Amino acid sequence: MKVLSMYLPQFHKVKENDEWWGEGYTDWNSAQNARPLYEGHYQPHLPYNQYYYDLMNKSTLEWQASLMKKYGIDGQCIYHYWFKDGRQILEKPIEKLLEWKDIDMPFCFDWANQSWAYSWCAVKGVNVWNEKLDKHRGGRTGLLLEQQYGDEKEWRQHFEYLLPFFRDERYIKVDGKPVFVLHIPEDIPVIAEMTACWRRWAGDEGLNGIYFIGAYNTNEEFVDAVFYPAPTVATASLLTGEMADCHPSVLDYRAVWEYLIRRAYKEKDHMVGAFTGYDDTPRRGTKGMVIDHASPEIFKESLAELMAINASHNQPFTFINAWNEWGEGMHLEPDEKDGFAYLEAVSYAKKQYQN
Repeated sequence: MKVLSMYLPQFHKVKENDEWWGEGYTDWNSAQNARPLYEGHYQPHLPYNQYYYDLMNKSTLEWQASLMKKYGIDGQCIYHYWFKDGRQILEKPIEKLLEWKDIDMPFCFDWANQSWAYSWCAVKGVNVWNEKLDKHRGGRTGLLLEQQYGDEKEWRQHFEYLLPFFRDERYIKVDGKPVFVLHIPEDIPVIAEMTACWRRWAGDEGLNGIYFIGAYNTNEEFVDAVFYPAPTVATASLLTGEMADCHPSVLDYRAVWEYLIRRAYKEKDHMVGAFTGYDDTPRRGTKGMVIDHASPEIFKESLAELMAINASHNQPFTFINAWNEWGEGMHLEPDEKDGFAYLEAVSYAKKQYQN
């Protein structure tokens, strides 16, 4: 059983963020500017020793890799952004990782295949990056980056970009197949044709194929495994009635974990993910959601049980949300409140889950 954490490659300067949200914007700004919205609300989440790193610095990735090795994180599942006509964003840190072969950071990709838009955009199912800083700029539709899939020419371009990563000895594989997570596979109308082409091209390049994991997937015909990410697989069921009408809406951490454990027992052929905490009010303000009373103690015992269930169901991974989602209150990276306790909890769970 390998533990992979979700990784946001956003903490560096990019011109798009400067234009949309202000000069030098990263999630560090969201974290620093967050404020408690009710009595006992834990905000802001600030990094241990005020370490506001830049992912373009090699020392940052060296530090992250050393933490992974020390506390038993087997790899990073890094968000990958590839939009219409091959438009990319936030790709530079991972391209630097590919260049820095001496950094021992096993990794794979999660293609976050959603359009990006402002909160007032009329388009459904988009990623609204920061509602609090929404300036109502952009095009007539409010779209910032549009997700489209094209045809075989575009698929080939995408595959050729990924191939050097797939060939890297640090890239995570199952039975020799590079792991590639499709964040919302049901949004890909050409999924059958595209995955067939990618598998064929991978074979032509000497790989055993591609191990596709579909997040929230209900059609398993085109993927090798199914992954239900936390906490959203739970919040969709738990956030109902009066709780859904609160501002912000609040759920209890232990209750969310209890749902995840119950779900994991039922999902005998699928992976259910873990999470450290959740609070997106730094990005969404009073429109956000908080999973309150998070604690390393609940996390470590729940993670050990979840790993045991996933292992008993012959699943290869347990995914943890997240390594560094500071704007959503999900981070294994140490903070001022709990220090290294969540990383220590992973180490504990890996030693205990087989019991």
